[in-house]
Amino acid sequence: MTDIPAANGHEIYIGSIPYSVCEDTLIPMMEKCGTIYDLRMMVDAATGRNKGFCFVTFVEDDAVDIAVKKYNGVELKAGMKIRVNPSIPNLKLSLSNLPMNKEASELMEEFNKLLDGVLNVELTGPGCCTIHFDRHKNASSSKRKLFTGRVRPFDQLVGVDWFVVNEENGEEDVKVLFVRNIDADMSDAEYSDIFSRFGSVMRINRFTNHLFVHYVDRKAAEKALGKMDKKVVFVDMS
Repeated sequence: MTDIPAANGHEIYIGSIPYSVCEDTLIPMMEKCGTIYDLRMMVDAATGRNKGFCFVTFVEDDAVDIAVKKYNGVELKAGMKIRVNPSIPNLKLSLSNLPMNKEASELMEEFNKLLDGVLNVELTGPGCCTIHFDRHKNASSSKRKLFTGRVRPFDQLVGVDWFVVNEENGEEDVKVLFVRNIDADMSDAEYSDIFSRFGSVMRINRFTNHLFVHYVDRKAAEKALGKMDKKVVFVDMS
């Protein structure tokens, strides 16, 4: 590791990391590509295991290309190949459950009051939009504020997730549902059973009167969105 600041564009994403692998395995590998400025392993606070991915920032200009060529597709364990790609900062958020009568200009005015670094707002459907930020730090901070309800545009709790583009068809690849007006008497397991009928659920984040359902793929989320009885529970793409 080094204390020398690294420039933008010097970061890689390493995915499909076996859960048993730690920093002491990855650091010697990455040091063969260049001087490491920072390595951030994403760890599950509940289990202490890595989440299967990390980010590495280098000092040298060519270290990213070297790391991708050297390690993308390499097996750390039998049958388990890691993915190594240049890391591109996400600058856009997808929002839902906004007032349906608002224009993009009105949303822009509201978000500029509540969030930092908003560059543009684009309507994507009734009550839905994407927000483009000037830098990842502001986008990430805004996501946390909106997700926890600390910031409520137009005094409404909104659904929020990173904007993701499907590389195959260029379409937005959102896989999270925002569910409001939930039944306090129903358990997390019961809600998991309900939404698992439509496809594989990665996790459910529950709050006092709403929850977020994270699906493995978008088709399952779309199926749930179309099939759920909105008179019983309101479901919106987030």
